[in-house]
Amino acid sequence: MNLSQFRWGRIVAAALLAIVLSYVAIFVVVLGYGFMLGFEARGTPDQEQIRAFGGRIGPRLLTPLVALFTLAGAWWATRRAGAASLAQGLAVGLLVVLIGLAMTRQISVIGIASDLLVLAAGAAGGWLGGRGPAGEPPPVR
Repeated sequence: MNLSQFRWGRIVAAALLAIVLSYVAIFVVVLGYGFMLGFEARGTPDQEQIRAFGGRIGPRLLTPLVALFTLAGAWWATRRAGAASLAQGLAVGLLVVLIGLAMTRQISVIGIASDLLVLAAGAAGGWLGGRGPAGEPPPVR
């Protein structure tokens, strides 16, 4: 495994997109809730209800969304990586974890479990990316 042969542009892009898309998805869910409240109230929705909903739903959705987008990003980044696809998928997962740690600057038992889930998603995406279009392993080069 030669790190210089990794597709670092795709790895970094996949990791950044996993984080950004997770927050965008949460924003869209909270925005939809706000629109629903506005339609029910036939006017301006209660900002405190929206804020409370975002405070409840955001932390619950963040880890599954990050893991899902990491899986998809690692698959995208490793589609043509061949034998190194698993290692490159792990690199995507590790980069997502490091970005998340830099953003939160806290370590907890739940955080470690979340980070392990994200690493597993990266590895799974790398494994899937290394498989051929019909699910068969890529040809040996």
